[in-house]
Amino acid sequence: MDDKMKKGPILGVLLKQEYPLIIEGTTRDGRPFKYHASKWEHYSHILRDDAQTLADRVKEESWSIYSVPEQLQDEADRVFEKYARIQCKNMMYLARPDAVKHYYHEIIKSPKFDAFACANLLTFEEYMQCKPRWFTEEAWESLCKYWCSDEYLKKRRLGQNLGKKILMALKTGVEAKHGPGKGTIINAFSCMKAGLKNCDANGNAGPIPERAKKLVDDYNEALQEKYPENCQEQPFDGQIAYKIGGGLMHGRLAIGDGAVNKATIIDAAKVGGTRPATSRGFQNLLARYEKSLANVGRLTQQNIALVQQNAVLT
Repeated sequence: MDDKMKKGPILGVLLKQEYPLIIEGTTRDGRPFKYHASKWEHYSHILRDDAQTLADRVKEESWSIYSVPEQLQDEADRVFEKYARIQCKNMMYLARPDAVKHYYHEIIKSPKFDAFACANLLTFEEYMQCKPRWFTEEAWESLCKYWCSDEYLKKRRLGQNLGKKILMALKTGVEAKHGPGKGTIINAFSCMKAGLKNCDANGNAGPIPERAKKLVDDYNEALQEKYPENCQEQPFDGQIAYKIGGGLMHGRLAIGDGAVNKATIIDAAKVGGTRPATSRGFQNLLARYEKSLANVGRLTQQNIALVQQNAVLT
């Protein structure tokens, strides 16, 4: 049940279909004001003519598609609420980069990738030209004003810098406690992903998520290939991090962001012709394709050898 709800697009469609037109509220001093829905809980702020909230409507439509035994209904409701919050959060997060991509693709006629859209902002007037169908004019205007507000821009800057500060602070702390050998960017990244509670007494990280582990493994493999004689003595290599992460996803390095000057890395990548032109997903697909080609080559050689052996025997 979890996987079906998580991966299926149905919940996202329902959230857009029932997205609130606009929400009316009052300030602490009693003045009325209007605001756009930005989270799942806001769907409960609007009451329909049939006395249902928009949240009730989304649930009703969802349970007309999914079915669970009665004894599991409470657990099913809990799972639904969890994924509704996640889906709504993701939906609202993507609204801004989607608007940027729409602006450059449809208006400027210069399509951009996701990383560019996440890293760049538009003006209020430019955002207003990119309204999705599921927004009303009033709700979209409210959201565009928020994206241009000092509040949003401050949160955006804090969010971009928080990960960098945590990584560098963790690096400094691990180095102070366990020595320079453990105070590397890669070990600090691994400790951050594993959680400090899961690091051992020697400063080694515990188990980390598979995606993060692949980044670390890819980085170490590329570092070994680039510096076969003394890879352990090398400082953090931003160009390798840039390459294995598929460029600047969401405007950040996938590993070690904040440890190097990104502008220098991009300039070097342009000069060296190593700038990734595709997403990480496409690079993974390409890697699987190349692996398949290698397997085909290996099987072909085995087949040739078997044919030759058969010819000798006959």
